[in-house]
Amino acid sequence: MPQTSFKPLKMGVIGFGYVGRVFHLPYIEATEGLALHAICSSREDDVRNAYPDVKIFNTAEALCADDALKVIVIASPNETHRPFAEMALRAGKHVVIDKPFTTNLPDAEAVLQTAREAGKHVIVFQNRRWDSDFLAISDVVRSGVLGPIRHVESAFDVFEPAISDNWRFARGEGTGRWFDLAPHLVDQALLLFGAPERVTADIQCLRAEAGADDWFMVTLHYRQLNVVLRGSMLARFPAPRFVIHGTRGGAIKNGLDVQEAQLVRHISPSDDAFGVDPDLIRLRHEDGTMREMPARAAAIASFTPFSSKR
Repeated sequence: MPQTSFKPLKMGVIGFGYVGRVFHLPYIEATEGLALHAICSSREDDVRNAYPDVKIFNTAEALCADDALKVIVIASPNETHRPFAEMALRAGKHVVIDKPFTTNLPDAEAVLQTAREAGKHVIVFQNRRWDSDFLAISDVVRSGVLGPIRHVESAFDVFEPAISDNWRFARGEGTGRWFDLAPHLVDQALLLFGAPERVTADIQCLRAEAGADDWFMVTLHYRQLNVVLRGSMLARFPAPRFVIHGTRGGAIKNGLDVQEAQLVRHISPSDDAFGVDPDLIRLRHEDGTMREMPARAAAIASFTPFSSKR
């Protein structure tokens, strides 16, 4: 049978900072059917050195006006997400917005309304739905081997005592650790357990002279289940990434997912080593039986089930 031919979707990216370079551009390059066409950045020399064959624009307006583009990725500072998204949608482009989608609910609703009026798709980029540890933990939770889940801790700790000049941690709208990290943790919890009945939150600045929050502990309260989301920038001894307690056993995963570190080292998502996490997930059953499993998707399929003993 003849093969179906199609033209790759030409992609444009607004922003060439850490998020654009590390999280978006490698996935565009590694994904069949996508073609990097243009980048908008004030750092023209850096873009040219890394991507000599792409078009470079100095303004978002100029990039959005390029008729060849079909999809625009917004990887710029958080407060620009709404205006750039609406600009791209009105220019007839589909839009991918890095988290957080916007810095407040009215802006999010306005972007969605603009997308409806333009007849275009707009989605938030939630790459940590595909973290190896989260995929494996999801398999464990959904398999039922731990019984009904009653308590979950999802922590993302780092040790960065020095105050950087990064815009993410300066005073401003949509800055701080909660806006920077929590969209991932909240998204993962909602995928596993749905919307909670109520939420309690403690969000603070613990480092002297910090411009925005650098520590949080937020609990999602469900019926017979609490999901605790934590993040600290002063964790010299990081907490486990995941701790799961069920009525028939528990699971623990130490260490952060490896994919971000691999992308920083220019390991492509298409590489066989990508996402292979050396930190195993440990499970303990009610009868004391211990098991270990790799942090990867569908690992539970090859996992020796616990005894059915109750």
